[in-house]
Amino acid sequence: MIVGSNRDKKFLLITIAVLMVAGLLFLPIAAESLWWREVFNSGHTVFFLVISFVLYFWLLAAFPFISTEIMYLAVLFLMLLFGVAIELIQSGLHREASMDDLYKDFYGIISGLGFVMFVRQKKARNRIFSLVFSFAILFLGVGSLFQLGWHYVQRDSAFPVLVDFDKNWSASFVRFNNTELLGHANTERTNNEGFYRIRFDVAQYPGVSVIEPEENWSGFNRLHFDVYSDNASDIEMVLRIHDQLHTQAHSDRFNKVYVIRHGLNKIDVNLTDVRKAPIDRELDLMNIAGVEFFLINSKTSVFLEVSNIFLAF
Repeated sequence: MIVGSNRDKKFLLITIAVLMVAGLLFLPIAAESLWWREVFNSGHTVFFLVISFVLYFWLLAAFPFISTEIMYLAVLFLMLLFGVAIELIQSGLHREASMDDLYKDFYGIISGLGFVMFVRQKKARNRIFSLVFSFAILFLGVGSLFQLGWHYVQRDSAFPVLVDFDKNWSASFVRFNNTELLGHANTERTNNEGFYRIRFDVAQYPGVSVIEPEENWSGFNRLHFDVYSDNASDIEMVLRIHDQLHTQAHSDRFNKVYVIRHGLNKIDVNLTDVRKAPIDRELDLMNIAGVEFFLINSKTSVFLEVSNIFLAF
């Protein structure tokens, strides 16, 4: 029998947990997709679960005279302190610090302590309760990952519709930049198609971005949506489309200015024009990465009614 083997195993578990947290919580996120970013964010819950579980039994071995209640509180306090420290360090390591991460940390801690209760309980009923409780709290921490996965499924099912402002799945892929979706317009326009009222605030580039749309547009001929304006004066709106190879240069994407006049405006984009838009290459219609429509240097708040965005033949 090897002397100190149990201590070595505990030390190894702690070391592995610390290295995993250091790598996944401190290193810059290379992945750009929403899915992988959410995997990393939800990882907070999983890793704080593991560390809390290990820390409890490490403290129990080191301080066996401390009561169970005090031990739970000690783990909760130390892990919350650790979570705050992580967020402060991340702000200087090219990682975004956020309250959402702290919430996920908290769920991980409570779930980890729930698994501790499961291990320590002797009665079957109490063990089942502890296990159900732990998994319920764990789901609160990682539920956004499952929700995003479901939104991907719904997005794919809705294709060739790229944006449906009335569906929950669109919220995962649409960003309002100095704009606000105000809900359904008061009236319906053409063909009973619903319009959605959007306020464009005073800003340099107030607009709506579609990130990670369904990427393969190669089987379609055009992109279409309608814009209804109650404004007396004309408004210039820019439509931007870029692919995965986009260099961020203005000449390396599709940009077109549309004059939005009073009444109904039909935005109908020939995808051949989109493909030929970059100066030095062709835009890859099989790997579209983003769509955006925005105003430039808006001096006053502007209200427009916008239909869903879809591809057509």
